[in-house]
Amino acid sequence: MSSTASNYDLHRLYLGVGVAALATLMTFALSAPFLLSAKGVGVWFSVLVLAYGAMMFGSSYVEEEQQFWYWIASAWFGWLYFKANGRTRREKSVPAFIVVALVLVLRIVRRWNQTGQKHAGASDIARTFLPAQPWMLWVLVVVTYLDLARRLSRRGLPRASRTISAVCSISLSLAAFGFKVAFTHADAPELLLGIPPRLLTLLEATSLVTQARTVFLGITLSLLFTILAGSDMYPDPAAASADEARPPTIKPRDSVDLGLSGSSGSLHDLLTLFLITQSRLTNIPLFLLFEVQLRILRTLHLLPGEITLTSIILQFSSFFALGGSNAISSIDLSNGYNGVGGYSVAAVGILTFGSNWAGPVWWMSALNLLLFQQHRAERRSILTWHVTLLTTFTAASLFFVMLACTVLRTHLFIWTVFSPKYLYSMAWSLGQHLCVNVVIGGALFCFGS
Repeated sequence: MSSTASNYDLHRLYLGVGVAALATLMTFALSAPFLLSAKGVGVWFSVLVLAYGAMMFGSSYVEEEQQFWYWIASAWFGWLYFKANGRTRREKSVPAFIVVALVLVLRIVRRWNQTGQKHAGASDIARTFLPAQPWMLWVLVVVTYLDLARRLSRRGLPRASRTISAVCSISLSLAAFGFKVAFTHADAPELLLGIPPRLLTLLEATSLVTQARTVFLGITLSLLFTILAGSDMYPDPAAASADEARPPTIKPRDSVDLGLSGSSGSLHDLLTLFLITQSRLTNIPLFLLFEVQLRILRTLHLLPGEITLTSIILQFSSFFALGGSNAISSIDLSNGYNGVGGYSVAAVGILTFGSNWAGPVWWMSALNLLLFQQHRAERRSILTWHVTLLTTFTAASLFFVMLACTVLRTHLFIWTVFSPKYLYSMAWSLGQHLCVNVVIGGALFCFGS
């Protein structure tokens, strides 16, 4: 190991760390006005960055990173509750059961998939309880699809009649559910206890590739129709330029619609259907729990910086809750070939990323709905500050990971712990942050404006 470590090109390592440090300083300088104006968020953000950075220098902490995000999420929910009560009138105070419900749902979510190394193989909900109770698994899965179909049908397609919207939404949801049943029959038939044999025979008549392509085509056409026909989500953006550089510090308005209806909600629901299709069967009920968390968070009237910090925390915690970890062996390839009939690096790569980062992508879209509220409350610079804070955290976390890998390059676990973490950091930075948070999230936010 010592001789191998001496073969590193230290000049390039130092150059990379230097560039990452410069990027961190620049992004902190850009986000400083907002962090200083929102003192509570600024303190939380600084503590989060420093604690996460210090954690990268311990191999055991890297292996058990999910514990860090679960505890941070619990503390953050508690702070949001007390902050919400502190800025609302007494007759409109947030009841205590709100934070209790948030923490309770988080407790269920964190026990869904046991990840990490310390408790590897320990019992959890997805691998121990649900396989032993397949009827309960299918009840939860059916409820999740029914809730999604209800929301798709209720929000409907823009400029389409209620009947046409309901028929299209229910048909698309049924096609997605049928594909998931057929996929489970081929991948894990032991989970199909109680499914009628006639239904399985009917589904076997069509190949999995054709079924997946049908679902993806339906989602794509619905997305295109929603984008082309529903461009009325925002007010006139011409008045936004004068306020673009001003930190958003206005208090929230109770009367503002949260953007959970109309075109924005339809786009979120269609994205949810795609992410569910790309997830393992035992993980599908988690999206129902995520929806419960989102609806509880709506009642807390989050400010702009609180939405951003919530986005960071829930993106990371949901990644681990769905079975992810900092080990290469935890990458799930089972849904990376849905609808792919031949060799395609790009298609498999996108589908694999969507499968493994389904939770973070969902929370990006979900919390974008809360950003719409701030936009309608005349916080014109909300998107700019949101992306700036996300970029600041991404740059700082990447800097600490690169610094840890450089300083600990002779460590015994450099290839089994720190190097995989560096690869995951690249995926988080380029895939989740740049492609999802900035490009897709920005496009969803700016759609219609």
